[in-house]
Amino acid sequence: MVNEWGIKTRVLFLTLVPTIAISLFLSAYFTSTRLQDLENALRDRGYAIALQLAPASEYGVFSGNTNVLHHLSNETLSEPEVRSVSIFDKNSHLLTHAGQGTAPDISNITPKELNHGIAMTDLGQSLLFTVPVTIRELIIDDYPIDNPQTKLVKEDQQILGWIAIELGRVTTTLRQYQVLFACSIIVFIGLAVSGIFAFRMGRDVTRPILEMAYCVEKIKHGKLDTRIYTNSRGELRHLEEGINTMVAALQAAHEELQQSVEQATADLRQTLETIEIQNIELELARKEAEMASRVKSEFLANMSHEIRTPLNGVIGFINLLFKSELDSRQRDYLSTMHKSATSLLSIINDILDFSKIEAGKLQLDRLPMDLRDCVEDAISLLAPNAHDKALELVYIVYSDVPHKIIGDHLRLKQIITNLINNAIKFTETGSIVIRVMLEKETIDHVMICVSVTDTGIGLTNEDQQALFQAFKQADASTTRKFGGTGLGLVISKRLVQQMSGEIGVKSEKSKGSTFWFTFLADKVTEPPVLDYNPNLQQFRVALYEAHSTTRLALNHFMTSWGIRIKEIHEPEHFPHILDEANASNDPFHLIIIGVNQPEPNDNTLSSIINKINKFTDCPIAVLANTTDQAFNNEVLAIGATFCLAKPVRQRQLHDAISNCLLPKKSNIVQLNSPKLFLNGHSFTHQKIKILSVDDYEANLKLVEALLSQLGLEVVSANHGQAALEILESQKFDLILMDIQMPGMDGIEVTNRIRATEPKGEYTPIIALTAHALVSEREALLKSGMDDYLAKPINETKLYEIIRKWIKCSTEQDHSMKNLPKPQMTHSSPIDIKLAIELAANKPELAYDMINRLVETLLKEMKLINQSYMDKNWDNLKYYVHKLHGATCYCGTPGLKMACQSLEKQIKCASSSQIKPFLDALNEEIEKLIEYVNKNDLKTLFLESSPQSMT
Repeated sequence: MVNEWGIKTRVLFLTLVPTIAISLFLSAYFTSTRLQDLENALRDRGYAIALQLAPASEYGVFSGNTNVLHHLSNETLSEPEVRSVSIFDKNSHLLTHAGQGTAPDISNITPKELNHGIAMTDLGQSLLFTVPVTIRELIIDDYPIDNPQTKLVKEDQQILGWIAIELGRVTTTLRQYQVLFACSIIVFIGLAVSGIFAFRMGRDVTRPILEMAYCVEKIKHGKLDTRIYTNSRGELRHLEEGINTMVAALQAAHEELQQSVEQATADLRQTLETIEIQNIELELARKEAEMASRVKSEFLANMSHEIRTPLNGVIGFINLLFKSELDSRQRDYLSTMHKSATSLLSIINDILDFSKIEAGKLQLDRLPMDLRDCVEDAISLLAPNAHDKALELVYIVYSDVPHKIIGDHLRLKQIITNLINNAIKFTETGSIVIRVMLEKETIDHVMICVSVTDTGIGLTNEDQQALFQAFKQADASTTRKFGGTGLGLVISKRLVQQMSGEIGVKSEKSKGSTFWFTFLADKVTEPPVLDYNPNLQQFRVALYEAHSTTRLALNHFMTSWGIRIKEIHEPEHFPHILDEANASNDPFHLIIIGVNQPEPNDNTLSSIINKINKFTDCPIAVLANTTDQAFNNEVLAIGATFCLAKPVRQRQLHDAISNCLLPKKSNIVQLNSPKLFLNGHSFTHQKIKILSVDDYEANLKLVEALLSQLGLEVVSANHGQAALEILESQKFDLILMDIQMPGMDGIEVTNRIRATEPKGEYTPIIALTAHALVSEREALLKSGMDDYLAKPINETKLYEIIRKWIKCSTEQDHSMKNLPKPQMTHSSPIDIKLAIELAANKPELAYDMINRLVETLLKEMKLINQSYMDKNWDNLKYYVHKLHGATCYCGTPGLKMACQSLEKQIKCASSSQIKPFLDALNEEIEKLIEYVNKNDLKTLFLESSPQSMT
């Protein structure tokens, strides 16, 4: 509150408060002194009167003359403020009394003060003075001193009597009031004078300050011509002059600033014009950059196309030559050519992947996948390279790692392949160990860690800093021993980052390296399915493997199936261990022997098998670091039951052991090669005719050679116009269409085919092209192509896509188009056996595919019907084609046939003929959803699996 006072209030406060304090203090002091003096004067008068009256009354008291005493008392009353005088004898008997009231009883009065033998008693309104009347030179013992008053007299005195004088306080009190009143008047007058002076002084100080504040307020609002004139003196005059000087300076600065602002505005206007010009230039540069990026993308696409096209012929004919009779030198030459072509294809894929990652267009799939299959696929692909360098390639997947996760199988396999390939490249001797571990687990997610440890050359700190950077290599010198583009690790790093993981390396020079990465994956909510035969738990297996890590991995596999394992560390221990097993009546049912890079003319394995056969007749399995079929035949010839190449796949080893130990009870169905798989369905009984269109002669010959092996009739056309001319005179069941051709590209040819195709007839057209980007694939499918296959041609994919479309075409009942509404003859909307067969005999995968299809059916049906109502035939065709493709591998023949029929009607018929087929599709969708809701599909699939059937 005090801080909020103004100057005037402060001046009044500082002036009046000290004045009031001093006035009150002095007046209180002097008033109390004056009052005390009046009181003391009254007492002194009483003492004086008593001292005068005592000697005068000595004779009267001694003689008992009361007249004399009465006369003295009356004379004493003439003294001011004396109210009464009483004289007593020594026994306190009243002798005389004069004045107001009655004589006091001196026997009961306790004196308050004793002065010169006079006792004073304060009675409130008066003071009572009691004085003894004495006579000297008399013996004090002659007088009794029973009266208490006699104790107040000195011992050398003799008491004759007592005098009591009472003085009133009225006059004294009146004088005290007069003193108080006078002091109050004086203090009030002093305070009034001080207040007047303080008020005037405060006004003299605040008035100029308020005027200055008013002027400062005007200055604040920009009125810089304001000046202050208050006629003040002293400090206020200096303040006034200072403010005026400051305002003058501000005015000058303001004028200067105004000039600067005007100049800056002119400069800014010029700068804005410059920036506008620069923006135009930047816009032009941006367009040029976009053009350059587009050119780069087109260049990458063209480069991919131009390189893939000849590679298609090279790799394809190499694969065909491998199937012919060749001597060892020719096979070696072909192997070298195949490796070179595959390496070149890998480089192209790396460059395209890097380009997609840099453009932010690489999308990861989120599908159920088997993590062990992913690791095994990568290892199996690179196992021959490791075998060529006599390296032991081992993988261990720890038991707490889930079998099924939600992730991108292809990209995970790509990362693992890159790391293993680098490990093989930089390792000359020793081993490469891949470990898959569970890093962290939550309710919905798992963090998996994959590490690849080698015994290679290792890396220095400088080398490690160069890793994970595009086109950077640990050894970039011209004499470097190891090649590569330097893109593998940077692509792996970007992929790992998209998977919310990390990648790193631990290494020392000449001590090997450990590359590791982590990735986050969603859990599969379905309960795990038993993936091994429980009947294997009754068997005992002896395992000999020199490499400790491989032995640990094999032990881990078979122990998880319930098989009892006995490890044998040296071949010399076989006789003793076999004798011991026979003696304890706990024989071995299978003996597994691991061979590390067998040498030609090495009889070690033969001697071990012969030694084992002397003690037992149980089956013998050999695991070898080679894929040489000749070695496999030799091993079978010397007594082995079966031979597998290391690193052995877990499912492969399980099936081999099951087939060996349970040949009649649990015959595990094996997948055959793609070619045998197709021959099992035998296209030869059908007159299947395929048109192959390509401007590259080698590709035409390759397609013709590949399809001729299946007994298919192939007609070739080396450009688009030739294909149209052939189609005028011949009909085909399938067309393989190249995209980039001179004169007329594949899309234009496809559009002309669709435009001239008779109603009711429809020929599937498959894009067989070197364009490998995802965006190009989507564009081709929207342009009218039915499916897509990238070059270089993969035999398996080619066979599968032909099987898919040829089978679809032979299943159609062409008479349906004449019916008002197609009638589907399938009693059940799901063919479980067909679904399992299409899922590579994996019931879990088939069940997952059916589930994913059903989850999207309602959305797809809504999009299809909405497109029909909007008469948007392009969207209708796209959505039906998309659903058709999804049904081809799900074992839903009724829904697939409905999609196929509707798709052909969209392409071939008028809009009025589409409605019956759309109704049939809606009916099949509803039937499938109802069937799934009413049945336990998982149980049906498991009961129909090959394992349960056997």
